[in-house]
Amino acid sequence: MELLAPSYPSTAKRARSFGPTRRAMRNVRDLSNDLLPFAVGVLAAAFVHRIWRTNAPVGHAADAWLQAVVDEMPEGISIMDATGRVAVESRCLQQLSAGEPFARDRFGNRVTIDLRRPWGDRVLPDDSPLVRAITHNQTTRVTEFAVRRADGESVPVLMSAAPIRGAGGTLAGAAMIVRDISARRAFERLREEWASLIVHDLQQPLSAIVLRSDLLLGSDLSAKQRDAVRDIRGMALRLSSMVNDLNDSSQLESSRMRMSPARLDLGAVARDAVSRVPGAASRTSLRLPADRELFVKGDAERLEQVMTNLLSNAVKYSAADTEIVLELSQRDGHAEVVVRNDGPGIPADELPRLFDRYMRSRTVRREGPKGLGLGLYIAKGLVQAHGGRIWADSAVNRTNFHFTIPLDAS
Repeated sequence: MELLAPSYPSTAKRARSFGPTRRAMRNVRDLSNDLLPFAVGVLAAAFVHRIWRTNAPVGHAADAWLQAVVDEMPEGISIMDATGRVAVESRCLQQLSAGEPFARDRFGNRVTIDLRRPWGDRVLPDDSPLVRAITHNQTTRVTEFAVRRADGESVPVLMSAAPIRGAGGTLAGAAMIVRDISARRAFERLREEWASLIVHDLQQPLSAIVLRSDLLLGSDLSAKQRDAVRDIRGMALRLSSMVNDLNDSSQLESSRMRMSPARLDLGAVARDAVSRVPGAASRTSLRLPADRELFVKGDAERLEQVMTNLLSNAVKYSAADTEIVLELSQRDGHAEVVVRNDGPGIPADELPRLFDRYMRSRTVRREGPKGLGLGLYIAKGLVQAHGGRIWADSAVNRTNFHFTIPLDAS
């Protein structure tokens, strides 16, 4: 996505300039529907920058005017011109400074923002979202980072950056906006603690029910009594699975999902997943590359959780006499996993929302098994936590779920 900055050459032509503005708003809206003020802030920064370049008084007065405008904005803002020079930084962004400049980027700008990945790795100055918007024409969409301040505190932030294009399509610069999400993270920690307590208090009686059911099934029961105990056990296990999904969802929302990454053979994970999904082993065709093993760095248990979720859905939503395909391949430095089933298909209008929390298709709500609609949402979070992406495509009587994980070259 590029921000299209409207120009105002004359009063008579201003009406025609709203077209680029509307296109820019449509592009910016795609950044995040949940963070519309964040996206609008990027557009506002680009809009202000363009006005400054065309209509504002020249010289020091123009700089002071633009600085005064962005200083009143609640998010951190930085704007580069077409040459890569930082034209303005807002007061809010300067408050996240690490103190004295510790490096320079490729354009010679002094770097005072100590930008880190959420797990602590430092982002090099030339890899910052704002610089890459200029050098690689790259748009960064509401991506989480951390900023190390001068007092040593690590502040979680969301960043968006995008190139700014003039009316003629020429590069006019780039804009970046930074939102401090410390308060949100504190709230999410409280929510996670609450969810953990609920999960603990629910799992204890559920585990007791399953244990007592197993003991009863080993005793002398009539056929009717045995069926009743099996029903009780099955419902307790299903409720336990829902409780675990709620816990995983809470941890993903607060970015506190615990991972144990290690170098692993993705094919071995796939074989384990097929063997553990009830009803999948006899129907699944496992297709692995004949000439290589696909090694990735990840959490074996969590990646297996993603595969078992997709396989379970394939078993539930396809006819019992149809084949399920689990295929692994290599593509552009990533391992790609595809789960294919010959089910009824997913309506096209539901595909964009398929991985949303609590999303269940109309057909499943009407005819399918009961559930919370968290499985695919959790799968998406786990794949993204491994640096990959997940998506689906569907046609009549055919549905494919894909996800990718970066290959481990070590």
